[in-house]
Amino acid sequence: MGTTGYFLEPTVIDGVSAASLCMREETFAPIAPITTFETEDEAIALANSSEYGLSAYAMTRDIARIFRLAERIEAGTLASTTAHRPQAMLPSAA
Repeated sequence: MGTTGYFLEPTVIDGVSAASLCMREETFAPIAPITTFETEDEAIALANSSEYGLSAYAMTRDIARIFRLAERIEAGTLASTTAHRPQAMLPSAA
């Protein structure tokens, strides 16, 4: 069964500049832009550089890192994948 109209298939975009619109603005499309970082501080700065912050997602095997990120990332929810199980962290009421 085909569809008609304007559609974008789910797309992963690698090597995206942190200044790119798809990294800084809310995109109403099924895309996953990927950028790189060198330090945890740089990753947090990138995550907090958008005025939108409904949710964030972190993938790490370091449980302590999840708690550090949850304290510093400005998002409504921080979901994570660890070696143990997926979990969601809500920001503290500080």
